[in-house]
Parts: sequence; C-alpha cells; structure tokens
Amino acid sequence: MANGGTAQKFSIAGRSFSPVGDIDVSIMIGGKENTVEMNGDSTARLIQKPVAWGLDGVTVVCDNLLKDQEYLQDVSNSGQFVAMSVTLSDGTVYKGQGTITGSITQSSDKVSASFKLEGPGKLTQ
Repeated sequence: MANGGTAQKFSIAGRSFSPVGDIDVSIMIGGKENTVEMNGDSTARLIQKPVAWGLDGVTVVCDNLLKDQEYLQDVSNSGQFVAMSVTLSDGTVYKGQGTITGSITQSSDKVSASFKLEGPGKLTQ
C-alpha cells in the first residue's frame, strides 16, 4: 500500500531543515523527457532531452537566530552543486547534487522560507 504525507526533513550542504507541517513537495527525479515529432510521410521520430531533477514547493522552517536564510542564500550564491536530500513521510530518502534555484522567499508570519531545489542527473534512493 502506498503511503503519502508531508516531507520529514531536508538536508542542504550538510545542514538539516524541518519542513513546515502542511508541505506538499513535487518531486521530479530527473532523467530524460520524450517528445514525438512527426515526419512528412506520417512516420514519427522520438527525441529525448536530458532534464534536471527537481524538488518544487519546498518550504522549511527559517530561524533568524540561526541565520537560516543567510545560509540558504550562501548556498545559492556559491554557484556550486552541493549534497541535498529529502526524507519523505514513508521513510524514503531521495539524494542528489544540486542547488537552490529561483528566489528564496521568507515569511516572517509563518517563520518559513520557500524555494526550489534542482540539480543534474537523477535523484537516487
């Protein structure tokens, strides 16, 4: 039986972050994306394009006293791929090398930060 639920933990460059309680992360494990293109004689060809892995909708607890937002921004600013992982509610752990993409937005009301994680290759279990 498949079990769902909120993510339990994120690790970014060796630092753990707790997800907010109602998080629903979209997981793209990476690999190849297929496109079918038609030929003039009604046959078709398959085009495969490599795609990055991604975790979209990441929202974690962001503690100002621990300078969490500054740490996340430093990871983003580094321009380097770093070790990252997410632990799901069923205990599954996905790992890969990646970085923070897009803007890191902090909510002062909810004491959280939202961002996206992406990287080359595939996430592994």
